[in-house]
Order: sequence, then structure tokens, then C-alpha cells
Amino acid sequence: VDLVIQIVDAKGRFLFVNQAWQKTLGYSETEAKGLNLFDIMHPKHLEDCKHTFDALFSRKQESATIETILISKDEKPIYLKGETSLQIKDGKSISTRSVFQNIATERDAEYLRKLTKNIFENTTDGVIATDKRGVIQFYNTGFTQITGYKDEIIGKNIELIFPPVIADKNLTMQIPRNLLQKKSWQGEVWSRNTEGEAYFLRININAIYDKNGDVSNFAGIITDITEEKEKEKLLYRLSMHDNLTKLPNREMFYEYAEMTIKKAKKESQIFALLFFDLDDFKEINDRYGHLAGDNFLRALSQRLRNSTRENDVIARFGGDEFVALLRDIKSQENAKKIAKE
Repeated sequence: VDLVIQIVDAKGRFLFVNQAWQKTLGYSETEAKGLNLFDIMHPKHLEDCKHTFDALFSRKQESATIETILISKDEKPIYLKGETSLQIKDGKSISTRSVFQNIATERDAEYLRKLTKNIFENTTDGVIATDKRGVIQFYNTGFTQITGYKDEIIGKNIELIFPPVIADKNLTMQIPRNLLQKKSWQGEVWSRNTEGEAYFLRININAIYDKNGDVSNFAGIITDITEEKEKEKLLYRLSMHDNLTKLPNREMFYEYAEMTIKKAKKESQIFALLFFDLDDFKEINDRYGHLAGDNFLRALSQRLRNSTRENDVIARFGGDEFVALLRDIKSQENAKKIAKE
């Protein structure tokens, strides 16, 4: 490490600066001897520097540990840390000798460390770190806000923190297998927080390597996507239901029909499809207006629901066209009876 050395008299004039000082501050030796220490001292440290000088030259102390900032020739702050001692000759205090280290790299590292910590602490996502066995070593505030867990999770295995709402052996096996083989895993988990409330989490786990290239830790980012899932569910429902009658639309009906056909083949069940439309519905709109026509369709939809069983499906195909899917009926006579009603 190049030590920055300077010798300064009682008035702050430079008597000597070494090569490292010149390189760091950007001034030549000749330029330095025309400077005053207090003129290139950062205003933030000026009073402390003068106080230290007074203490040294008044013999109240013989040396001092200093962390200060000098301004370089190109007006950049130079962060220095070191020792200053009083130089005495013939019983008189003549100068101070300071030996500094340039701690810019150290300060940058400290700044980045604090910045990283602030990012972790202030992000809304949960951040968690484990050792290579999955034992939790670190978590942030976002993780607590999402899951409810606090210090009690330190030292516990991460598998205990995300209990699935529905047991999924494939998922339970997939996570450790991917971490072992691919050193990462990402996916969505339906779990419960500390209050027992179900929530959807998007989890992204990646390996952290040591200097030898071996896995030393795992870091996970956890995002609560419950609200996102609810919106998706609502949008799906809106896209699959008729806006006027709230009955399943054509697309939703096809899904129900496909599931019914598969189940009927597998379990040898009977089902029936009833297609019907309304005669002279256009005249209702023309004579009484579209509002009356809409109310009529709503009333008809409710009547169709009341006339069928809970597991049957009534859908509106569009306009005045409706279809009924009667599932798991006993015979054709049952279908005929429901159709007459």
C-alpha cells in the first residue's frame, strides 16, 4: 500500500509531501509547498482538523488518529485515514507528520455494503438466504411482511417455512432435485403464512458459490402474487361468462363439455345436450326496447338454473341461443322430463 505522507507546520504550510501524496492529490512537490492544508481541507473536516492542530502544538497530546478528506487538484474528494504526530526540535513544536492510507476503495465497499443492505431491507419482495443444506441464515423485512415469520426461522430448514395447502409430492421432489442438478429453481407455490391464511408465492432460488466454485449458500426471492392470481381468476371468469346473464359462455361451455365427455367414457355415464333458442325474441326488443329484452334474458337464465340440477351446466351461446348440459343422468327419459319443464 502506498502511504501518503505529509509534513505541515503550525500555520498549515506543507514542508514535505512524498510521491504517493503527489500522485494521490495531483499536485507536484513545488505546487504543494505553495498550498495551505486548510485550503484543501474539505469544509466538513476543517474545524476538527484545526482542533487537532491546536491540541498537538499546545502539547495536550502528542499524536492523533485522523480520518479526513482533502480536495485534489481536479477537485475530487480524497478520503484519508491515518496517524498524525507532533515533531519537536530543540524543545519547540515545529511541525506535524501525518501518515495516511487512501481509503477510497474501503469507503466504496462500505457504501456498496450499506446500499445492498438498504435494498434488501426496503424491497417489498422477500429475500432469504440459507446454507447449502437449506438451513435459513438470513431474511429481510419484506420476507416478514409476506410470511409473518421473524427470528424464529433462523436455523430452521426452508422446507418448514412453505407448507403446501395441497400436498404435492412432485413439487416437493422437484425443488431439491433442481437445486441439486441445476443449482436453481423457480416456480409458484400455494402455501400458508403464520396466520394460517393461504397465499400464492412466486419463488426464485439460486445457488451462491464460494471462491473455489463450490455451492456455499442458496438465496431466494419471494413475491406474494395472491392479488395477481385473484385478478387472473376474475379476468378468466369474465372471459368465460356472458356479461349479461352471468351464465358460462360458448368457450366455457366447451370446457365443461370436454370434461363431461371424458368422465362419461371413463365411468360409463350418460349425459344430454339440449339446444334451444327463443322464438320472436326480436319482437320484444323492437316493441319494448333492449332494456326489457335484457331483463327478459336475465329472468329466463334464472329460470333455467332453477329448472336444472346443481351439477348441470346452462350456457348462453349468444343472442337468444342457449344450451343445457345435463350430466350423469339416469336415462333419456330424465332428459326429456327436464326439457319439458
